[in-house]
Amino acid sequence: MRLGLIACNLLVVLLVCAVKAHSQDTSAAPQGAALKTKRPVKAQSAGRCSGWQAVLDRRLSGPATLRVTGECVFPAPGYKAELVRRVPQGINPYILILDRQVRAPMKTTARAKMTLEVRYEKSTNTSYQTVNIQPDGIDIPVNDIH
Repeated sequence: MRLGLIACNLLVVLLVCAVKAHSQDTSAAPQGAALKTKRPVKAQSAGRCSGWQAVLDRRLSGPATLRVTGECVFPAPGYKAELVRRVPQGINPYILILDRQVRAPMKTTARAKMTLEVRYEKSTNTSYQTVNIQPDGIDIPVNDIH
């Protein structure tokens, strides 16, 4: 009985490790692929972002265009940042969740601050009301233009 319990616990530990390894492999590869150079950095620790705007432009016929923009200030040149659609999205279809991904330069010798525009653009038929930027937890109301 005791041997069976130990074997069951070992199986649970192995299963948890396999699930963690699989989730890290599948989540990191597709989203980080757009930023080919440099090493990843935790977005919360890199850059200060502000001036977020979200606009749903319906002025042209066909699907609307959602544009999300903001500016991030980094401590040195060479940083790269992008907004990536989170997969999976949350339960509310009218809230778009975007992940702010940052890549730091391999070497930073200059100490001049750098301002970088961060932008996300997508054609959509969804009437988004809010855009949520993670990991910052910022909710941006969507300005609907007709």
